[in-house]
Amino acid sequence: MWSGLFDAPGGLGGAIWGYVDETFMLPEPKVGTAFWKEFARTAKPEDYQGKCVGYGEWGIVDVWRREKPEFWATKKAYSPVRLLTEQVGDYTTGERLLLPVYNRFDHTDLNEIKVRYIYKGVKAMKPWVKVSTCPVGKYKDTSRYPSRGWNAFHTVYQDVQGWLGEGIQDQIYPMLYFRGNHFYPFALDWQEQSNGRQIIPGLGIYFLDPSEGNWTLDEIERQMHFIRAHGLAGEAHYRVKYLMDNTQGLYEALEEDFYTAPALQPAMPWIDNVAPTPPSGLTVETPENGYWKLSWQPATDNDKRNAPMYVIYGSDTYPVDTSNPENILAQRVQGTEYTYAPIRPWTARKYFAVTAIDRCGNESEAIQQQ
Repeated sequence: MWSGLFDAPGGLGGAIWGYVDETFMLPEPKVGTAFWKEFARTAKPEDYQGKCVGYGEWGIVDVWRREKPEFWATKKAYSPVRLLTEQVGDYTTGERLLLPVYNRFDHTDLNEIKVRYIYKGVKAMKPWVKVSTCPVGKYKDTSRYPSRGWNAFHTVYQDVQGWLGEGIQDQIYPMLYFRGNHFYPFALDWQEQSNGRQIIPGLGIYFLDPSEGNWTLDEIERQMHFIRAHGLAGEAHYRVKYLMDNTQGLYEALEEDFYTAPALQPAMPWIDNVAPTPPSGLTVETPENGYWKLSWQPATDNDKRNAPMYVIYGSDTYPVDTSNPENILAQRVQGTEYTYAPIRPWTARKYFAVTAIDRCGNESEAIQQQ
C-alpha cells in the first residue's frame, strides 16, 4: 500500500496514526460499555465490562514501548533507500556483485548515506573481521569542556557514539591530535561511551617535528600513560614517518618504555566469547643443534570454519606464567608444531607452554610442558 502511494504522482507522504497501543488498566471494573466500543467493535464483545479501557492494541509498539513485528514492517516500508533485488542466485565468488538500488530521497545522494548493511554483511560472511572508522577526535562538547566548534557530531555529521551504541563498530580510532584539555576529557568520553568496543586514540606525533608544532616527547608519553591507566585498547601514531624517523627519540622511548613485550590482539566478546579448548599432549624435544621442537595435539573451537591458532610461551620458571606478555615467544602459529630458535642462545627459555586462540581473540587455558 505504501509503495503504491509513494509512486503515485499525487502522493505527498504519509502519517502513522496510533504509534503506541492505548490500553489502560483501571483499579476497579468499569461500569457500562467499553470505552473503545465505537472504535474497536471486533476487539471486545458488545457487552464488554472490565478494568481494561482505551482505544485498543493498534500501535506498532506496545504500552511498554517494545517494538512489535509491525514496527519493523513499518520501518521497512518507510525506508528511503531500497534494494530492488532480494535474492541473488547466480553469484560467482571473486566477481563483482551489482545490485539495483532505489533512492527515494529528493535532495540526498547515495554517497551521503550510511549503509549498515556493510557491517551486517561483513559479519554474516566473516564475523572475526574488525569493522572500524577514524572519526574526528572530539565527538561533541562534554559537560565541562567545549569542542570549540570542531567535532564529529555537529560539524561533519559523524554519529560515532551512536554507531558504537548500535553495535555496528568494533574499533574506532578517533583522531585526537590535541593536548591538554583538548585531549584527556575527550579520550575519556570515547571510552565511557564505547559500549564495550575498542577505543584506540590517534596521537598527533607529527607535532613533535618543529616544522609541524612545538610539542615535546613528554606530552606523548603522558597521553600514553593516560590511555593505559583508563583501560583504552591502545593508541595509533600519526604519522608513521615521524615514528620511523625517531623524532625527539620517540621510537627509542616506545621500544624501551612502552612496547617492551609482544601483545595479543584484544578480544571481541560481543562477536564470540567462547575460547577454544586447550591443546594437549605438549612435548618438547631438544635436538643437538640447539633448537627446541615443540609439538602438541590440536585444540577445537566453536568456529568450525577456522581452526584455532596457537600462542607459544617460554620462561625460566615453572609453570610458565601466560599472563605475562614478556613470556610470549610466538603467536598466530598455525599447525601443531613449532621450532624455537633463539637468536641469542644464552637467552633461551627453559620451560614452555602453549595456548589456543581463535579469530576473535579468545585464548584458551595453557598446556604446560611436562
